[in-house]
Amino acid sequence: MKPTPQVRHAEPAAVKDEVTGVQVRAEGLLQLAYEDERRYGCDFNGETGRTLKVDNPARTILEPRNNLERGVKILDQQMIEPHKPLLSRTSYWSTLRPGTLSYWVFAKQMANVPVACGMLAKPARRNAAR
Repeated sequence: MKPTPQVRHAEPAAVKDEVTGVQVRAEGLLQLAYEDERRYGCDFNGETGRTLKVDNPARTILEPRNNLERGVKILDQQMIEPHKPLLSRTSYWSTLRPGTLSYWVFAKQMANVPVACGMLAKPARRNAAR
């Protein structure tokens, strides 16, 4: 998996990233934003990130370890500490917000979980005649 994927957010409430001053962009493996510096105490360097090209892996938000550690921190603050369910209308990630288009895409994909994820197939029904 590439550590440099991006998604620009266009919803009116999230148009401008207050850290970088440009349109909000979810970046890296867990699709985080530079605004998370303020919201969740992530140590992404928005000042440096602003001066580098958006796909430059030297940007702190794109460093896989940094991105994953911050994602776990966000999960902890949003779900574990307040004892909230993973799937919630207030989830950081829209994919985990029931009722959104990205949630339905996610749910459809999870209907056929790859074997590598450790999910067991439904056990075969035993013959009732035994």
